[in-house]
Amino acid sequence: MVEKFTKLLNKEFSNINQAAILLGFFALLSQIFGLIRDRTLAGVLGPSEGLDIYYAAFRIPDFLYVTIALLATVTATLPFLTSAFEKNGFSRAKRFFDNVFTVYFLILIGVSVLVFFLMPVIAPLVAPGFNLDQMNQLINISRIMLLSPIFMGLSNLFASVTQMYKRFMVYALAPVLYNIGILIGVLGFMPIFGLNGLAYGVILGAAMHLTIQVPILIKHKFVPKFTTHINWLELKALVMISLPRTLGLASKNIALIAIVAIASVIGEGAISVFNFSFSANSFTLFKNHRGTVIPSGTTSSVLINRGVFHVEYPNRSIA
Repeated sequence: MVEKFTKLLNKEFSNINQAAILLGFFALLSQIFGLIRDRTLAGVLGPSEGLDIYYAAFRIPDFLYVTIALLATVTATLPFLTSAFEKNGFSRAKRFFDNVFTVYFLILIGVSVLVFFLMPVIAPLVAPGFNLDQMNQLINISRIMLLSPIFMGLSNLFASVTQMYKRFMVYALAPVLYNIGILIGVLGFMPIFGLNGLAYGVILGAAMHLTIQVPILIKHKFVPKFTTHINWLELKALVMISLPRTLGLASKNIALIAIVAIASVIGEGAISVFNFSFSANSFTLFKNHRGTVIPSGTTSSVLINRGVFHVEYPNRSIA
């Protein structure tokens, strides 16, 4: 049984239609698990002070995720990586991957540490209506959740390798595992650790989202290493391609922060109700999963010839 599952994870999907069906099915499955997650939270906590704190705690880590972690998302990295692999072979592609990983990881860690210490200053901007006890809990849970954008950001980077080698089953399973981790937090960790248990579930889900990608990197000798020989021109090109989308998502998250701030003033349960509504509204039953490729020079034709394409899943935290 385990051997069959391992073979399925390592299966190469060269047919674009098969891969699209696979990704579409698991995208739907991930959303169903998201609904189960929200229904479980509603049943266990309901629109309450505790759930308000939990949802508000997502806002700062999510903002870091969309402003920093998505600068090297698979959407942008995959064309560069595939082009380097096709034109100059494995060693050149690996150097590019190591370059991105080194700078990306150090920035993620550095900003996360900075935000950790600044959280008492930032948190009141997210939920100005919280009292002192609620604010202390918000600061504590938000700090725990700062691990999430690190894990999810690295997972998105690693997914560029997973998709380059057409291991779409691994990529498709990752969002499902993320929601399963949150469910474990609700049903398993929260009775033991209280509200912190919900945050531990988020971290577990993000860690599973990352670790399922790792065996593919090991198999293809793409495990990233730190390097001091940084090609800044390549990184600049990568950031410039990612920037428009990142700015768009950042503006959306700023709007969400503003709504949560207003809801915190309205009263207990307002943030919870908003998030339940937002999550339900984000549910998509049918979606085109044939994927898109962002061209860069000759990369478009290279990716089409290799059958490489990319599909994204909904907002990671509340959709």
